[in-house]
Amino acid sequence: MLPHSSAGGAGPPDPPARGWRSWFDAWVESAYGADGFWRVHSPDAHFRTAAASGPMIAQMLAAVVDRHDEIAHVVDIGAGNGRLLEELAAIRPDLQLLGVDLRKRPNGLAAEVGWAQDLWDVRYGCWTSGEAGAALAQPEPVLIICCEWLDDLPCPVVTRHADGWREVVINDDGMEQAGPRLESEQLAWVDRWWPGGDRAEIGLTRDRAWVELIKMILKRGGCALMIDYGHTAGRRPVAGSLAAYRDGRALDPVPGSTVNLTAHVAVDAVRAAGEEAGATTAFCGLQSEVVPELLQPESHPDPLVDLEQRSHHSALSSQYVWGSHWWLLQC
Repeated sequence: MLPHSSAGGAGPPDPPARGWRSWFDAWVESAYGADGFWRVHSPDAHFRTAAASGPMIAQMLAAVVDRHDEIAHVVDIGAGNGRLLEELAAIRPDLQLLGVDLRKRPNGLAAEVGWAQDLWDVRYGCWTSGEAGAALAQPEPVLIICCEWLDDLPCPVVTRHADGWREVVINDDGMEQAGPRLESEQLAWVDRWWPGGDRAEIGLTRDRAWVELIKMILKRGGCALMIDYGHTAGRRPVAGSLAAYRDGRALDPVPGSTVNLTAHVAVDAVRAAGEEAGATTAFCGLQSEVVPELLQPESHPDPLVDLEQRSHHSALSSQYVWGSHWWLLQC
C-alpha cells in the first residue's frame, strides 16, 4: 500500500504542498492524457479479460439477445480489439454490431463490425468526439454492453479523518495526504453508499456514465448489460479497491501512463442510478450464477479442444477467476 495519512488525528490535516493534485486528476491524466495508458497501450498486452479469453462470453451474450426478440443491434462500450464482437458475429451474423473505443478501428477487424472512435469524458459526462453519441442515437432496440469498462473510469479517492471524509491528493512520487473535505454531491454519495471503512472511491463518474447508456435504451428499447469487478453495501473493502497493473502484475497504485489504474464498481449504486433514471433491473448477481443458465457445456470430439473448453467454462464460473464478476442487466 502507498503511504497515506492516518484516519485519526487531533485536528485537520495540513494543506497539500505545491505540486500535489487530487487522485482523480492524476488518474484522468494517467489514463487519457496525451501519453495516457489507454491511448498507447493495448489491453491484451497487460491483462487477460473474460471477454477476450474465448468465445463463451459471446455465447452468453447471444443467449441474452435470444431472450429479447426485438434486439437486432449490439453496442460494445470499451470494445478494445473488437474480439468479443467478432465472436458474436460468428454466432449471430444477423446482428448489427458496433464497437466504441477511444482507439481507432483495429487493423483486420471483421468488416461486419462497425466502429466509433470516442472517449467518455468523466469530468463533464459526455462523449468527446460525438461519434458514439451519434451511433447510439439510432432508433432500433439495442443491447449495450459494458464489459470491464466502468471499473477503469477514473473517480475521486477519499479517506476518512476525524473531521470527516477528505479527498486524497498525491504527488509524482506516490506520497499521499488528505486534501479538501468533501461537500455536496460527493459527500452525499459516500454517506449513502460507503458509510464505513477508512478509504473509498466515489462512484459518481460510473453512475453518470451508466445513466447515459440507460437513457439510450429508454429511447430505443432494449437492454444495458454491465459485466465488471464490483462490490455491494456490507462488503465494501475497508481500504478501498484502487489498484494498478502492468504486464499482468499487480503494482502499488502510483499515477503514471505505464500502468492500468482501476477500482471495483459499487454495483448497488450503479443499479440504483439506472432504476432512478427509469430502467427496470432484470438481473443483478454474480457471473457464477448466470453461467449455468446461459452457457451449456458441450463435448468436443478432439480431447485437447474439449479440455480447453471445459477449462474456460470452469474459469468463467469460478469465484477465484471470473465467476466473481457482477452482471447487471437493466431493460
